[in-house]
Amino acid sequence: HGIKLQPSGGRASVAAFDEQSHVLKTQRGILSLAWFDTGGAMCTNNPSPLLLDQIRIEGVRSLQDFGALLQDPTWNAASVKRQEGITTDSFSGFADHNQFLNSIYV
Repeated sequence: HGIKLQPSGGRASVAAFDEQSHVLKTQRGILSLAWFDTGGAMCTNNPSPLLLDQIRIEGVRSLQDFGALLQDPTWNAASVKRQEGITTDSFSGFADHNQFLNSIYV
């Protein structure tokens, strides 16, 4: 995930999401491989660089567990906090192990 926090209260809202979703992520096999606070820019074709506040690399044990997580009422309630705390410049994506390993250092 590439996260750009809202300037006012964004960090607190995302922290509330993290707190509310922590147990559920553990139960459903969401693995937090790395969380970075960043101070740099992402290079894109856009003349303005994308400045992110955090980069998070997370994995899932199985798509079945991930699907169950997305349907859980606790996840849905917590996700509201995450959405309140980030800007539309934030993004998430999926990759299989080959794509991830081949592109992590690019």
